[in-house]
Amino acid sequence: MTPGGTGSAVGRYVATMRASGAQVMTHSDETSDFDLVRQDPAAWYTDPQAILDDRNLSRSEQQALLAEWAQDLGDRIAAADEGMVPEGAGSTDADVRMRDHVTAAQAALESLPANDSILDMAARIWRRITGGDQADPAKVTE
Repeated sequence: MTPGGTGSAVGRYVATMRASGAQVMTHSDETSDFDLVRQDPAAWYTDPQAILDDRNLSRSEQQALLAEWAQDLGDRIAAADEGMVPEGAGSTDADVRMRDHVTAAQAALESLPANDSILDMAARIWRRITGGDQADPAKVTE
């Protein structure tokens, strides 16, 4: 599995786990796939824009991932500023730039109209179950 790819992080996780023969967690398990991704969004997404582009995530999930990423970066920068990291592992310009990108993505998300309709939710669930857009229920018309 390659963290930070362009597809859905949750979808990649599920597909990789199924391909390896491992049992994939369901909503009845203690920890959901989303909770695993939420622990370290930077390991699963190349940049904050990838979170915004992930159609498998609801708006609240996108907000949660961006907030976690911002918190992680803020904690790392604060620790480096206070000298609480090993020598040579201090805050880098890359951390500061990434924090700016995360903040910009959070602002962009807030400026978008909320559109978590029932069909959008059904489509996200379908993509999570199937791992793709095949027969997307949002595209089905009677």
